[in-house]
Amino acid sequence: MKFTFVGTGSAFCLKNFQCNILIENEDKKLLIDAGGDIRFALNEQQLSYKDVDALYITHPHQDHIGGIEYLALTSYFDPGKSPIEYYGHRGLTNDVWTAISPGLATLQGITASFGTFFNMNIIKENGEFSWQSIRFELIQSVHIMNKYSIMPSFGLMMTTEKGTKVYYPSDTQFAPNQMKDFYRESDIIFHDCETSPFWSQVHSHYEELKTLDKEHKSKMWLLHYQDNVVEDWEGWNQKAREDGFLGFLKKGQVIEVDEKAKPSQLETKKGA
Repeated sequence: MKFTFVGTGSAFCLKNFQCNILIENEDKKLLIDAGGDIRFALNEQQLSYKDVDALYITHPHQDHIGGIEYLALTSYFDPGKSPIEYYGHRGLTNDVWTAISPGLATLQGITASFGTFFNMNIIKENGEFSWQSIRFELIQSVHIMNKYSIMPSFGLMMTTEKGTKVYYPSDTQFAPNQMKDFYRESDIIFHDCETSPFWSQVHSHYEELKTLDKEHKSKMWLLHYQDNVVEDWEGWNQKAREDGFLGFLKKGQVIEVDEKAKPSQLETKKGA
């Protein structure tokens, strides 16, 4: 099970690509989120839509869904490309289609639907799915509270055949009481980390995350950060390690999860 971080930046970064993760297992690839710059991010890794076998969407913000049109249309008009498998929460999928349908629902001669472009796998409430022998459990994150309701946003707890657990909450507010059980059971965590001096209140900020228990920080990689981290890469990583984190993830970084292991034993390759 290999993770390639084709992008590790926040929504409006200029010196990094948006946060998109490519999981590879048994020569198949699943993309977590497809931000608006995904075609450039994939290209930098010498990849394209042709290399994406499956897609999972965490929530309907443009830095996570803006590239779906690229994947949909390039695959649709390529007769040699099999349809991409789509996985997503039921309610979230409706919101995603509402957001992207103006660019996809008007194919010449037909009225298209989400299923015109993808093989749809809709996940029910408190559901899960399996892909390439990996178990994916959907875990709702508190990202944005729209006055009285929580915007649908679903991270993942991923479990390999050998039992290694990888937790990716995607975009999330700092909510240690709600997330502590997921932190505890994970072997490795890829965590949303805002680094701007101006706190948005809808992402976990570095200054909040560094107050977590040492046990949790010791298996935590940080991503979805602002350009200030890129501008002082060594300084931010030194600070992160001193504060007990594994460090910040860099675009192009590859982490392989091969067996039940502590984070220090997980193999990090190019881009690190």
